[in-house]
Amino acid sequence: MHLELDERTASAEAFMRRILRDDAPLAPEYPLVFDSRFDGRVVALQEGDAVRSACAILARDFVTPNGTITGGMIGSVVTDPEWRSNGLATRILVEAEAALQVDGCGFALLWAEEPGFYLRRGYGPVGREVDFVLSYDMVESLPAPTGVRAMTDADIDAVHALYTQHSVRLARTPDETRALLACPQMTRFVRERDGEVVAYSCMGRGKDLADAIHEWGGAGVDDVLALLRANLEHRFSTETAEDALAKSIAPDDDLRFLFFMAPPAARELCERLEDLGAPSSESMLGLAKILDRDVVAKCVDGLLGPRGTVEALDGATARGYSVRGPKGEALVDDEGMLAILLGVDAVSGDVASFFGELGLNDVALPLPVFAWGLDSI
Repeated sequence: MHLELDERTASAEAFMRRILRDDAPLAPEYPLVFDSRFDGRVVALQEGDAVRSACAILARDFVTPNGTITGGMIGSVVTDPEWRSNGLATRILVEAEAALQVDGCGFALLWAEEPGFYLRRGYGPVGREVDFVLSYDMVESLPAPTGVRAMTDADIDAVHALYTQHSVRLARTPDETRALLACPQMTRFVRERDGEVVAYSCMGRGKDLADAIHEWGGAGVDDVLALLRANLEHRFSTETAEDALAKSIAPDDDLRFLFFMAPPAARELCERLEDLGAPSSESMLGLAKILDRDVVAKCVDGLLGPRGTVEALDGATARGYSVRGPKGEALVDDEGMLAILLGVDAVSGDVASFFGELGLNDVALPLPVFAWGLDSI
């Protein structure tokens, strides 16, 4: 069988739509991939004119308080069910990683319901996300949603400005924000005060995240909490008994709830929700793999300051990284460097100890990367 690599084709989009959405529209959910104005694209493996496997890729700048690094997102990985167990998923992943490396990405990031396939191919858990369960019973405990209204196109510039105030995010242009806010099946609210938009929220997105408030912004905690109340009231107080029963949920049942996604950096907001009794859990942000040692070494080297250095090693006798500090040198492999650069919270103490032994204290690593719900592909 001879397969050819094909990028951004109508046949690949149709293939993904057929497998992932039963032929329902897919492109409107992912404008940064399928809209030719933006840099995302589809990588596909074909046999003749028939697509057998495909995925979406998108290079992004991950912004954190400690620095910015370019990473590549991989999503919507799919193989024709009749062609599975032929190594196509591995092949499409390799092709996607190579394309992202050409785009200057130091690492790849993806989400997976079954992580085992990716863990066996060099991916590891990175980052942190805090997820809350918001019960409708909380409504009276939240600030009144005065000034909350549906978002309009006239609000998008203000919403984009609020998005850029997040200390952890992916860099976006105003046009990208505008395109993402047009995703279908999304409830969009803003809070306005004295004629100024001071907060916003997005719930739902196409087939995914239907009951999740997955993106929001605003400097005032009470402003965001008022938006949460507005979402709960909109979702449940206007729901008919027939709608509720269709979901096997009685109108007065305690199972009326939404999910709320937040970065750990939103400490005050998270603490307020915990004080209100909202159950929460912490999880990894996703799975990542280092793609380009030079890009990663340069980023980490810059964060160590003048007393430390990092060098990528790609020779015949050593592959990985040499990390030097005032007290010595250590060799690190890709798995170790992934933990240093983007590791989950559980390894942050080990990272600090590693640098401490080299005489490098208070190093701002791992980077607290975060991707909001509209960033997924």
